[in-house]
Amino acid sequence: NEQQKQAALLEIAEELAKLDNHKQQAAVFGQPKGYWYSLEQDHRQLLAQAQAAVLVLQGEYDFQVDGPAELAYWQEALAGRANSTCKLYPKLSHLMSPAADRSFNMALYDQPCPVSQAVIRDIALWVKALSTL
Repeated sequence: NEQQKQAALLEIAEELAKLDNHKQQAAVFGQPKGYWYSLEQDHRQLLAQAQAAVLVLQGEYDFQVDGPAELAYWQEALAGRANSTCKLYPKLSHLMSPAADRSFNMALYDQPCPVSQAVIRDIALWVKALSTL
């Protein structure tokens, strides 16, 4: 009904107002303020300025982002950098664990789910390879 809609809009406005109050450290929509501010940054520019090694791992069945498209973004941003790697994992979720498909399923976060052994192996190999660069 209209009253519920207005109450929801007021609640959203109150949450968003927290971003303008730089002295208040309260979370906004359950996330630290730094998370919301980071969305405004040009990540490609930050990467161009940084020399740090970067490892981007993306699950194909991540329902939070379009895995292949997200990976393509980072591959382009990191092109030509010997100390950086991007990899897409088929049939893995945002949590790097097996998923049936890409459908929205918040229940994945409520149950134990081991990280894929392939992901763990690739992280270890990447860290080890850094010592030879």
